[in-house]
Amino acid sequence: MFGRWRRGAPSRRYPAWVAKAWTAFGAGSLTLLAASGQVRAIVDLPPPFAAARTVVVTWFGAIDPIGPMGLAALGGVLLGGLVAAALERRGRKVGLGDVERVLPRSRAELRWAAALAVTAGITEELFFRLLLPLLIAAVTGCAVAGFAVACVLFGLAHRYQGPAGVVATMAVGALLTIVYLSTGSLWAAMALHAAIDLNAVVLRPIVSGRVSS
Repeated sequence: MFGRWRRGAPSRRYPAWVAKAWTAFGAGSLTLLAASGQVRAIVDLPPPFAAARTVVVTWFGAIDPIGPMGLAALGGVLLGGLVAAALERRGRKVGLGDVERVLPRSRAELRWAAALAVTAGITEELFFRLLLPLLIAAVTGCAVAGFAVACVLFGLAHRYQGPAGVVATMAVGALLTIVYLSTGSLWAAMALHAAIDLNAVVLRPIVSGRVSS
């Protein structure tokens, strides 16, 4: 989808991508979850993920999404974004992958960039952290395999960022998986995902000065 974004104004591309994300990842995931009787999995960790959560909690502990560690994670994303933006303002490139084509160029586009970030946080987590691992676990009996495959495909779905971006996105996918399983809350993973994207396409462009009036 992003490959076709090389033509046309960003302001025309954002609505199309937001609509496609809600249609494909959002509505598609909800439809399949409903068809399989797993809608409740959006709120409660599904039983097939219990063993995988035990492994994660053993290694990383159980995290309260609205407790100190959860709030510290969101604060870390914010602080990291501010530091990265300050470095970019001085002409230093920060981060892995090419995200240039999805960045807003004017303040008029910031609202759509924010909508894109929140949309990705919600719909991609529905698909890559819930539906896809659940389907693979149902077939293979192994949720860990489901999460591993989902992380790889999550990275490949961001191939427009180049090889470095794919690897970095796979790592982010692994982090979001840990957050999901350690908190037992898909909403926590959605919130962190949205925060990461808002940092990249809203906060950093504003603070770095790349967005014109």
